[in-house]
Amino acid sequence: MAWWMLGLRKQQPQGPTMARTLQEARQARGWSQDRLISALESSASARGIDIANRASLKVMVSRWENQKALPHPIYRQLLRAIFALSDEQLGFVRRAPSQSGLGDEPLPQLVGIQVGAVDADVAKRYLVMLREYCRLDSTMGPKYVIGPLLAELQALENLCALARGPARSEFLFAAARYAELAGWLYQDCGDIEGAARWTRQALEYAEELDDAQLKSYVLMRLSGIALDSGDAAKALRAANAALGSGVRRAPTLSALALRQKAYAHALFGEVDACRSSLELAEDQVVSVDPTEPGPGYAAYCTPEYIAMEAAHSWMRLGWAEDAAARYASCVDSWPSDQRRDQGLCLSRLAVAYAAVGRVEDACAVGRRAAATARMAPSARTLGVLRTLGACVSPSRRIGAVRDLRESLTGLV
Repeated sequence: MAWWMLGLRKQQPQGPTMARTLQEARQARGWSQDRLISALESSASARGIDIANRASLKVMVSRWENQKALPHPIYRQLLRAIFALSDEQLGFVRRAPSQSGLGDEPLPQLVGIQVGAVDADVAKRYLVMLREYCRLDSTMGPKYVIGPLLAELQALENLCALARGPARSEFLFAAARYAELAGWLYQDCGDIEGAARWTRQALEYAEELDDAQLKSYVLMRLSGIALDSGDAAKALRAANAALGSGVRRAPTLSALALRQKAYAHALFGEVDACRSSLELAEDQVVSVDPTEPGPGYAAYCTPEYIAMEAAHSWMRLGWAEDAAARYASCVDSWPSDQRRDQGLCLSRLAVAYAAVGRVEDACAVGRRAAATARMAPSARTLGVLRTLGACVSPSRRIGAVRDLRESLTGLV
């Protein structure tokens, strides 16, 4: 086995002083060492890097966390990408760095590549991989995607620096898409700060590209992040910015921005403005020409999706009965490749049923939502399920409520 595959550096000085922050980073995510090893394997596989076998990795991770060894740069690179933390934050910097020779090192696959020598076809292959990450996220949730995706994103950032001419535009577009997806994954994990950081990075790439549609989409995403943080004014500004020239010929982009605008108005209690925005959003999404569906990154914007988001605004305005009817009208026709969002719709429908006193219906739908959330975990869905548990708690002696509580065990 190669020396670096054992997780060691050649001629490594003895007795490294290393903070135990790798262990803290792992525990902060609620991961076991086995889960971290799986993330290392996924991240390495996505980048075409050979690493040690699982048995060796178990020993290596234990040694790293117990200050017995310092990870080789290849493993440090993977760990930085998985946790989105620096060497220093992970405890990989010695107390006397000037004597250790341990600085950040270039990505292994970039060594020797000259400025301007990067092929645009590589960027297109990154976009092919991105489609697979999006499918995984839609069917399984963010936790299986985020580590490998961040590793790819870090490589793309380096490639953007090396690319020139038309190739640079291709890499900027790929990097913008990866950064936007990273922002979404962080948001769906409940990390609003991380979501905002990566989404702003995506906006910088889109602005450099002068890609109006992509910029519109990223602004819409920033609006959603602001909504999750409760800042309706900021969300409304971003949604209005998204409704600029970049969406004129892209109904799905318009619909997505309008539903964010509607919910911002709902937070302000502005009923007429909310209703008007939702009506426009629905008109846009049903006007989509199948032969010109618009940008692929907005393909999840279906009539069912907009119906769910309309009902979400209605719940905010206190119209629980109308919201329940709307959720119910779309949940069973949900596209099969968007399981995570169907779980969100089910959980919201259950809360709406509970709000109008239909406790047994709420519990039955809640159990379906819980089963879906186990297959495709999402912080949003889990948050709604926690709300559902609180809503039906006064009726806990009812058998259906006991069944629901059992289905939620270990999930929320």
